[in-house]
This record gives sequence, C-alpha cells and structure tokens, in this order.
Amino acid sequence: MTTSGSQLRDAIVDFIKNHPHCSSKQIHEGIRQEWGYATVKRSIQVLLSDKLIVALGKGKGTKYEISRSYDLLIPVDPDKYFQKEIDEREFSDPEV
Repeated sequence: MTTSGSQLRDAIVDFIKNHPHCSSKQIHEGIRQEWGYATVKRSIQVLLSDKLIVALGKGKGTKYEISRSYDLLIPVDPDKYFQKEIDEREFSDPEV
C-alpha cells in the first residue's frame, strides 16, 4: 500500500461519510485530487474487499456507503484514544 494509495482511500472514505449513497463519479469529482477515475474505481474495489464500504445496486446505478463494520475494522491508536476524557472517546474519531 503506497502512501498516495492510502491517502486516496482515506479521501474516498471521508467523502462517503459526508455524502452517503454517492456514485463513483460523484466520489471522483468530490475528492478533487490528481487521481484519475480508473484509480478511484480501483481504490473503491479495495475498500469494498476490505469491507470498509458497501455497494448498493449494480452497474451504473451503484451507490456506496460506509459499512456497518467500519468502526470495528479501522485501526485505533490507543495512545491518542486514552488521551481524551472518557466521555469524549469515540472509535470512529479520525484523530484516533
């Protein structure tokens, strides 16, 4: 996994979090980065295989959303997690 590949996947996940039920074209246009559409599609496939996102529908009508298991599968930095007050701790916090 290259740094730019993980940056792209992070950008895709962030976009989908803020825009659930979006298409791959909307994701590509929404992240406004230097990556081509085919690269974005390949990264979406990686996220699907890692079960971080799910596809709704098929073909041109496919939409994407965050997987229900996302919070269980993302890595957590325990040091950052325990620096927060107990009431402020969340697994889905991108800062953790």
